[in-house]
Amino acid sequence: MYHQVSKTTNGLALAFLVFVLACGTMSPRAEAQQVGGCQSAAARLVGMYGITGTAYFRNTPGGVAVNLVVDGFARQENHPFHIHASAAINNNCASTGGHFNPNRAPFPCPGNGNNQAACEVGDLSGKGGPLRARGDRSTTTVQYVDRVINIPEILNRGVVVHDSQGQRIACAIRMMFLSASRISTSYLRHQTTAEPLTIANRTPTQLSF
Repeated sequence: MYHQVSKTTNGLALAFLVFVLACGTMSPRAEAQQVGGCQSAAARLVGMYGITGTAYFRNTPGGVAVNLVVDGFARQENHPFHIHASAAINNNCASTGGHFNPNRAPFPCPGNGNNQAACEVGDLSGKGGPLRARGDRSTTTVQYVDRVINIPEILNRGVVVHDSQGQRIACAIRMMFLSASRISTSYLRHQTTAEPLTIANRTPTQLSF
């Protein structure tokens, strides 16, 4: 069972994103309670056809709260999203490698996400459900608590949003480090700067999953 809040956007099959996670710290007291002082991670999204969004990861007593917000999908479909092993190089989706899976768990996540420990660490949508795009370019949101990931191990890795066929369609921007005062959904969503996107001289349908 997925524990998810899903507002919707339309899922344009040809517009997807990669983003790199950067760390933000909380108050000194909270920081002292977290090994490495990393209480939160955030990334901003840029994709083809005007698709933008934000990913935010925050430590909570029950696990890491994951909040993904994407605007601009133009087709009605479900979109998986995962943490991949590496950051994107030169905005090349293929350079992110495969899913982040240090425990060599199976994919897809067994049991519809009921047992998160049996899932790949990077299989976020397997644990929290996909982005359920409605097809009108409205905002699509997924929120859930991840009991498997920890923030330090996911920093400087790429996150990829796929179309319903599993294709990586677009790559996101540079790594971004933010102070605690600047890590906010509103900041990330409104300070996004589009950068040239390349897909290694290949058409979207040729991109490997």
